[in-house]
Amino acid sequence: MTKVSALTGHRIWAPHYDDGPNPVLALESRVLRPVLDRCAAKRVIDVGCGTGRWMRYFVHRQTSVFGVDICPEMLRQAMGDACLRTRLALGDVLHLPFAGASASLILCSFALGYIANLTAMFAEIGRIAEPCATVVVSDLHPDAVSAGWTRSCKVDGRSYDIEHHAHSDAEILRAALSAGLTLERKMHACLGPPEFPILERAGKSASFESLSKVRAVWTAVWKKPC
Repeated sequence: MTKVSALTGHRIWAPHYDDGPNPVLALESRVLRPVLDRCAAKRVIDVGCGTGRWMRYFVHRQTSVFGVDICPEMLRQAMGDACLRTRLALGDVLHLPFAGASASLILCSFALGYIANLTAMFAEIGRIAEPCATVVVSDLHPDAVSAGWTRSCKVDGRSYDIEHHAHSDAEILRAALSAGLTLERKMHACLGPPEFPILERAGKSASFESLSKVRAVWTAVWKKPC
C-alpha cells in the first residue's frame, strides 16, 4: 500500500469517490439525516464538501448552500452536477473564503482527521457562524482509528493509505470550546444491519460481526451563542 498525503490521496480518489457505496459514509448519512432534517437553516456552508454529497441534500431541500474544498479534483466531480456549479469554492479550511457570520448552519463531514490544527479550524468555523448558528461535525470515530481502521482507497488495482491525524474526543471538544461553541449533543454509531448489504457486496460479510462492535462514526452538534 502506498502512503500519500491527504491532498494527493483525494486527487487520485476523486474520479472514483462516488463509484460505489461506502458502509461508513452510509452509516454517517443514517445518523446525520435526522439531525439535519430538524435544522431550519437559511444559509449552509459545507466545509470540506468533496464531491458535494451533502450539498445535494440541501439543494433538494431548497436551502441556500455553498461548499469549499482544498482538492480541485473533488470539486471538479461536484461540478458535474449542474445544481452545484455556482456553489463551490476552492479553499483551505484554515482560511475559509467566506465573510464572518455568514452561515446559519456549518457542516464538516469526515474532514477533521486531515487537519493537524483543530483549534485553528474551529476558530474559522466560529468566525463564519452567525449568532445562534448550528455546527455539525462528523468523522471516523477515534475508537475505529485506535482499532486500526484506515482512510484508504483502491484505484486501478493500487491501494493508497491516506495520511491523517488521530484526534481524541477530548481534543475535538476542547478545540470547539475554544472557538466559543456550546456542545448540544454528541453521538457514537456502529455499523448495523442497514450497512450489512454494502459489506456483503464488497465480499466482507464475514467481517461484519467484528466491525459492528467498533464505534465507527463520531458526530457532534454545537451552537454558537445568540
